[in-house]
Amino acid sequence: MTRRAARPRWPQRLVGCAVLAAALLPARVGRACSSCLSGADGTREAYYGTTLLLIVVPFAALGVLVFWLRRAAQRAERARRASTDPGVPRARPGHDPAFHAG
Repeated sequence: MTRRAARPRWPQRLVGCAVLAAALLPARVGRACSSCLSGADGTREAYYGTTLLLIVVPFAALGVLVFWLRRAAQRAERARRASTDPGVPRARPGHDPAFHAG
C-alpha cells in the first residue's frame, strides 16, 4: 500500500488569514472611495441616478416580457377559437384583419 503525500496546508491558512485581516480592517478603509462620497453634488446625483436605473431596468424588462407573452397567448387563444368556431368567418391567407387599414 502506497502512502499519499500530505497536502500542504498553507493555501488554506493564507485564505484564513486574508479573511481575518479583511474582517479586522477599520471601517474607515471602506469609506475611502473618493468618487462615491465626494462633496460634489453632480457626482452624487449621477451615482443615485445610475443606481435607480439599475434597479428599474430588470423590472421593466420583466414587465415587457410578461406583456409580450400575455399578448402572444391572447393571439393564440383567438386563433384557436376562430379555427374551432364555424360561425366566425376565416381570414384569407396572408391577410391579417387586425391590421386592415380600410
